[in-house]
Formats: sequence, structure tokens, C-alpha cells
Amino acid sequence: MTDNLVDIGRSLLPAPIADRWLSLLRPGIRLKHATGADPVVGWLGGDPALPPDEPWPTDAAGAPLHHLMSLDLAILLRIDFDLPGDGLLEFFCDGPSGSLGRVRYFPAASAAVPRAAPAGTEQPFTRVALTSVIELTSPDYDHSYLHAIEADLGDDDTGVLDNDAFWDLVDKTPIPSHRVGGYGRDIQYAADFAPSSTPVEVPGPDGPRTDTTLPLLLAQIDTDSAAGIGWGDVGTSLWTITREDLAARRFDDVDFHWSCS
Repeated sequence: MTDNLVDIGRSLLPAPIADRWLSLLRPGIRLKHATGADPVVGWLGGDPALPPDEPWPTDAAGAPLHHLMSLDLAILLRIDFDLPGDGLLEFFCDGPSGSLGRVRYFPAASAAVPRAAPAGTEQPFTRVALTSVIELTSPDYDHSYLHAIEADLGDDDTGVLDNDAFWDLVDKTPIPSHRVGGYGRDIQYAADFAPSSTPVEVPGPDGPRTDTTLPLLLAQIDTDSAAGIGWGDVGTSLWTITREDLAARRFDDVDFHWSCS
């Protein structure tokens, strides 16, 4: 996902496909390591900030989870993604290669303060400050939106899924690739989720359709050696939320999975 996606699409795709593909592009927020005077919008690892009366997140057996990432929503850059305007969004998991992820949201009024992990709990992730930038993103090669485009084209048109030169350029994604909103990338599975709060108009053989069914990409948290985060063999984790849960601020219902090569 690069800043010159429009140029790539126009130069490497046949016009009928390029127009349709470009109509799907949406902004996303990339989270980078903060340096110098960068505004710090959050951090990986280290200690979270929790309200004084908030219990430490645990798994079903009561074992403490590990703090993975915190975001200050008052400082995070804004895109067409209906996040609260302030407060902390915090991500926890049960280990570097675990299967459980939890998200907690605390409004600014909750007066969250830094808190160390419970005694005897190992914290595997090192604190790394994050800043945010907005960049254009595109759907993954196996996204249902792209299959809809192909169904809308004649047999003589070259499909985007068959153009290796195109994908080689599109997939030159900076590593690590932590992000909020927009499209992301999975490794073993189709990254089939929506990029924005405003539903995408998807081209198709029966005319455009408004997609309101796919979940939204709340966050992608990548392998990051500086923070000690690794999902198997240089993998990534995806955290998705339904439109209904996002509107209701039900962040405890976020879906989490990770995959690696």
C-alpha cells in the first residue's frame, strides 16, 4: 500500500479495471514509530493506562492478559472511521502467539492512569511510542470487492488478480505495518473487511451495490522487533468490528485473529 496507488493503477491496469479499482481506494491511518517532534498518538507494549476502578483484563480462567497497544483518540489523526473523539483505545492479548485478543475503550472522563501488570505477570512487549500518518489504501488481492469487479468485466479484460507486476508494486508495504481503518493485509486468509464508516459502492454486473455487510478494520498490529511483537513467523494480527458494534461503542465485541507465512 503506497502513496502512488493512483499512478500504479493507471499505468498497469486496463482502463475498465483501473476505473473500478480506483473507485475502491480509501484512506487509512498508518501507525509509525514516533521520533523527534512527532506527535505521539499511542504506544506499543509497556504499561497501559486504566481507570482506578477498572480490573486488569483477563482470559476466561482469570489469567492476566498482556498489554499490546494503546491509542489516544484525541490525538490520533481522523479519517472516515467513526471512532470516539477522545479517550483511550487499548488492545490486549494472551501472548506473542496466543489466540485471545481483547479491546477496551475508556472515555477521557474515566481518568485512566498508567498501571503496571499484576505481580508475577510477564510483560513480553517493550514500550514503543507511535505517531500517525494518513495514506491511501487498496483492497487485498482476494477481497470480495475485487471479485465483484471481475464479475462485472468481459472475458477479454485482464483481471487484477492475474497481473503480477501490478501486485508487486501495490504490496510494497512498509514493515511494520500497524494501522487503523482503511484496508489491511492478511497473510494466510482473505483480508475481507470494509475500509470506512461510509459504505463502499462496489461495482458489479447488476450495477453498483452498497456494502454494509463486511466488518471494519479497527486495527492491524504487525510483527515489530523493536516492541518484541511477533505473530509466529513474521505474521500480523487483525482486529475487526461490525458497524453496529462500532456505532454502539461495543469494543469488547471486536474479533481478533493472527496469521503468519
